Amino acid sequence: MTTEPHPSQGREERNALRILVAEDRPENRLLIEVYFQNTSHVLTFVEDGAAAVAQFRDGGFDLILMDVDMPGMDGLAATRAIRALEYERGAEAIPIIALTASAWAEDVAHSRKAGCTAHLSKPISLPELLNAVQVHSSQAARVLPKAAPESVVVEGLEALRPEYLCDRRRDCETLNLLVAAREFKRIRVLAHNMKGTGRSYGFDRITELGLAMETSADAADVAALTGQIADLWGYLVANEAAHCGIR
Repeated sequence: MTTEPHPSQGREERNALRILVAEDRPENRLLIEVYFQNTSHVLTFVEDGAAAVAQFRDGGFDLILMDVDMPGMDGLAATRAIRALEYERGAEAIPIIALTASAWAEDVAHSRKAGCTAHLSKPISLPELLNAVQVHSSQAARVLPKAAPESVVVEGLEALRPEYLCDRRRDCETLNLLVAAREFKRIRVLAHNMKGTGRSYGFDRITELGLAMETSADAADVAALTGQIADLWGYLVANEAAHCGIR
């Protein structure tokens, strides 16, 4: 015996988008996966710009979510390469949404100049991301849920929080070693990621401390970094990071 699909289910499947997601950080990939779990869209994840270009070359995608700061070929270089391929093929430009924790006007300008369709600054909420996809894809408007308030509770996110906090505990240990070695560029990378992910996981203070540490790393301010790392550690302990088994 077979069951006929509900007519609305068939429409959703026909209108589902194939979305290429270029993102090197596992916590961001998990977050994006959770954000799209109640849609019919199919996500393909890659971890750097070169892989994004290779996947695009094979074709079949309707939209790209492109992290800007990735190792190797970054998101802007990958976007330029994709636009060059489109020009060679005489193809219509695919929507590319830049995702980055850098929110200055010049960062937005760089994204636009590289060929990005839109620029979203991390931390990115569920409504922001779904609305951006809706705006930049004619198909998405028919299948994505209506915009939710900024305070929306994301189903499945709670289960990811303990491991997220656990990873930030490990980052604290790494940061202390990096401060001792005066590895300010590497400190900035870790701080930049915290700035871009904390609020999305429900931890505003991690985003605030990430921004502060990023600024201190740029200034090579060891005293400030030492205090900020201690503040982060205390915050993590207070938020039950021990649930991950680290004490």
